Amino acid sequence: GVETAFLYCANKKFSRYAGIIKKSVEGFMFFTYYGVNTVYILLVASSLQNIMESHLHWNYDIRVYILITTLPIFFVGIVRNMKFLVPFSAVANILLGVGLCLSFYYMFQDLPPISSRPSFAPISKLPLFFSTVLFGMEGIGTMLPIENSMKNPKHFLGCPGVLTIAMSIVVTLFMLVGFFGYLKFGDEARGSITLNLPDDWLAETVKGLVALAILFSYGLQLTASVDVVWKRVENKFKPENQQRAYYIVRSFMIAGTVLLAIAVPQLAPVISLIGAVGFSMCGFFYPA
Repeated sequence: GVETAFLYCANKKFSRYAGIIKKSVEGFMFFTYYGVNTVYILLVASSLQNIMESHLHWNYDIRVYILITTLPIFFVGIVRNMKFLVPFSAVANILLGVGLCLSFYYMFQDLPPISSRPSFAPISKLPLFFSTVLFGMEGIGTMLPIENSMKNPKHFLGCPGVLTIAMSIVVTLFMLVGFFGYLKFGDEARGSITLNLPDDWLAETVKGLVALAILFSYGLQLTASVDVVWKRVENKFKPENQQRAYYIVRSFMIAGTVLLAIAVPQLAPVISLIGAVGFSMCGFFYPA
């Protein structure tokens, strides 16, 4: 990692900073992926709010919906073993795929001409664009846990490897959703494109599917930030108490993401902040 690079490969005068760099990397990893889990809660709560307001005419603050999602979030987030998290992730991918297909169905209806939208945003909006892109396409914190849990870890990298194929699909889908989503909705596009869909039953199904997909991905994303914290506190517990302590720590961290979502319930600014600060540091400043 970056610590090893400073310790053995860099100029000797930098080796003294290896420990500081390690703590810095862990700090940004925690900030980034803990923030991702907070965003996931906001996405699920926003979708639930949209559905309930459309059909049951509930007019509650989003914080109420965040509290409603706490129980399912807890049950998904408390799962520790990667072997059990993978099926959740697989179901999430299927739900997200169906949701994307149905979203494209709505986006392709009555598309305005390309000339009706500005071809380039003002310079002042570029930081927002880059931070959002980084948020969407950075998965550095989950790469090592996934690779280490694979039956054949050597298949993770390479060309074509699991990582190459997965990121190619992700980039392609992001480009398509970004282009056609903005072409369809313009400046009215919201933090999640599903929130722009109409209120008919099919669109509500899409919102529900995407919300479930995000919910099922919560546990996998939480693993990165939990690992950072657990390495710091593991030795403070007796071996026979460590498993119980781990689940207590994980439970408190799940509760923390819920409280953060309640404290800062605005979706788009949170995505931009995490992308600009967390993912830019993890992806560019600490790439090793």
